[in-house]
Amino acid sequence: MPQTRRLTAIDNIDQLDLNLLQLLRAIVLTGSTRAAAERLGISQASASRGMTKLKATFGDQLFIRKAHGMEPSELALRLTKATDLMLEPVKEALSAYHQFDPLAYQGDIAIVVDPYVLQEQGPQLANYLRTQYPNASVAITGWGTASIEQLLQGSFDYCICDQETSLPQEIYLQQLYQEPMKVLARKDHPVLSQVVASSWQQLAELAVVILPPPDGNHRPNYVELEYQQHGLRVNVMLATTSILAGLACLSESNAIMYANPSTAKLHSDIRCYPLAQASAQFSLVKVYGGMLQRRRNHPFYQHLHQGITKLFG
Repeated sequence: MPQTRRLTAIDNIDQLDLNLLQLLRAIVLTGSTRAAAERLGISQASASRGMTKLKATFGDQLFIRKAHGMEPSELALRLTKATDLMLEPVKEALSAYHQFDPLAYQGDIAIVVDPYVLQEQGPQLANYLRTQYPNASVAITGWGTASIEQLLQGSFDYCICDQETSLPQEIYLQQLYQEPMKVLARKDHPVLSQVVASSWQQLAELAVVILPPPDGNHRPNYVELEYQQHGLRVNVMLATTSILAGLACLSESNAIMYANPSTAKLHSDIRCYPLAQASAQFSLVKVYGGMLQRRRNHPFYQHLHQGITKLFG
């Protein structure tokens, strides 16, 4: 009849109680179950029961009783060292989760931004990240066709987009700021400077500079959709993804652009004129910031989000 092999600690490693390893380590460091119990904040009885389980798991020769206390065996010393090596990454992960120091952070920060917001707010965003995280490696990327997929894959730590961008529920979004939509045109515009508030019929007679959707989608532009609601057609003079090119065109012509006051600040010869009564969707430019839902409670991402919210608030 074949002999039944005795199960060892290696056979039951999946069922090993990590608290026993902590107790083992404490006994090795203190030399007694009483001192180990005090170190761990448990009762003497609990420490004694733990010692019994340790002997049952690893054998009776874990410790040798001496007059001055308990002397650890070679196995006990090696298990203690292995416990330290095993728990150190866990401690580091917990420490990083509960305590975040932006000045000490040396990792990467990747942010994807709506290209028009990036042209308007990019300098102050870059300056903020550089001063807030001086030891980090920062990458700020303009929004593209693959940005949503990259967001979901975790390639970006944070995103900034406007209300025209549709994101899946896996992305947590919160509004950063909003600005009123204005009609942008050159100073002393021959039509807009002569009226208190222009009508849609007056606006429809003017050529328009349009900023296409930043994701490369060929859906109708938000300006075209608004004109359609008023039964009008847009006379497009220029469609460009460059705000500066668009503003330069305005400064040299009687064309108009629909944008927010932050855009007008990029060119000294451009001013904001009142917008005719428009839909709620068109009247406000809303900008959002967000991250993966699974990251929103992590201190690093909370710090990043709160800082950017304050920057734009």
